[in-house]
Amino acid sequence: MLKKTILLSTLLFCLFQANAQVWRGMNLGMEIGVLDLSGSGRVGMFLNLEPRRKASENTIIGLRIGATINSLTYENEDLSQFVINEVSSNGVISIVPTIDYYWNDAELRPSLGIGIGSYLLVGFLDVFQTRASNPAERVVEVSVGHQIGLLVRGGFEWGKYRVGLEYNFTPIAKVELPGGQKVGTVDRRYLGLSLGFSLWGGGES
Repeated sequence: MLKKTILLSTLLFCLFQANAQVWRGMNLGMEIGVLDLSGSGRVGMFLNLEPRRKASENTIIGLRIGATINSLTYENEDLSQFVINEVSSNGVISIVPTIDYYWNDAELRPSLGIGIGSYLLVGFLDVFQTRASNPAERVVEVSVGHQIGLLVRGGFEWGKYRVGLEYNFTPIAKVELPGGQKVGTVDRRYLGLSLGFSLWGGGES
């Protein structure tokens, strides 16, 4: 997943450079951050890429493409029957149209933003059936569908640099076997603190 995100950032950067006139007035931002996973014993991180364009004097619109690592929380419905391999899939890719409002045009600019978009589980989730008699049926790959989620964020920009705090909310999803039997749930909500900068800018954002 991380390799795919780095590849995507490289492709976006080349696209902006090759079409500087077409993308005039836009910039491409990158954010790297850590997740609040208190008490989980895991280290969570995320990477966001976002083409942005000034829509009005104080408003900027964008398309945030995000990827997380170790951001999911699983809950097993029945430990006597199932074991969820959390390592097999513990990341999310999100594509979220955004809008941010800036309070002033000073050197240090506070902002508040919101977005609604799609949040997808990365890859397949492995579920072990402890009571299965056939060894070939003990491990089942489960796919958890995408969900519509809400992004709320705020921060400060100083030149090409940005410090932000964001919260991503999605409903808790069911983890089910192909036959429909419920295994547990997965929670994709997360709170993150980020540092960002502009990779490429075609004008004031």
